[in-house]
Amino acid sequence: EIGVRLVGSEMCIRDRVYFLMVYAACLLLACLSTIGLPTLQGHSARRFNQNSAGMLRQPALLVLLVAGFLSACGSSVVFNFQGLYVKELGGSTALIGAASSMAALSEMPIMFISGWLALHLGGKRMVIMALVMYVLRALSLSLMPSADWIVPVQLLHGPSFGIFMMATVNLVYEMAGPELAATAQGLLASAVSFGIIIGALVGGVIIDNFGFVTVFRLAAFMAFLALLVFVLGSRRWSRPDALARP
Repeated sequence: EIGVRLVGSEMCIRDRVYFLMVYAACLLLACLSTIGLPTLQGHSARRFNQNSAGMLRQPALLVLLVAGFLSACGSSVVFNFQGLYVKELGGSTALIGAASSMAALSEMPIMFISGWLALHLGGKRMVIMALVMYVLRALSLSLMPSADWIVPVQLLHGPSFGIFMMATVNLVYEMAGPELAATAQGLLASAVSFGIIIGALVGGVIIDNFGFVTVFRLAAFMAFLALLVFVLGSRRWSRPDALARP
């Protein structure tokens, strides 16, 4: 029995090494695909800081940054811990892989209809829709009766993550205009990244002390809070390009 365990452990380690090698190869291919892309004319760090300081004084962008941070805190919990939750419910590694594949596939139809959504709904309504889907996704995880439910729950990935990313890109462009869109998008990416870090750190502590169900319900609450901030804050916007240009 001990021998079987040792062999199984060696195979597990070898599989992880192969997985990391494949991952590294995919990253290398992604880097190679950037060869030949046109070089953008960059701005100086001083100009970037001036633009950022001016934008942070605009209520419209601040509302979006806060909503992005709060939603990222919740989505980070979902992304980082749903695999561990499936394992706790008795699911296999293959099931986790299938769930991840389903999440990626759920983005494809969203990409096909993204133009229609942007044209008929606009950036604000798309953000609201995505945040509602984030709430439903986190709540669904907390209510799963068995590990097999993770696959259909992952169908909510596209309508939540996919729509949110596309909507915020369009909304930031409308706010900042083509001249400052990259700066505004960088600020949003920073707010989201900070939320992901906080969500992962705090989420791990909550799981250790209160369990997975509690942390996923807290993630749903964070998404709802982001929705509340965005809905109430966006009412003060007088026009789509409410962000004054610094």
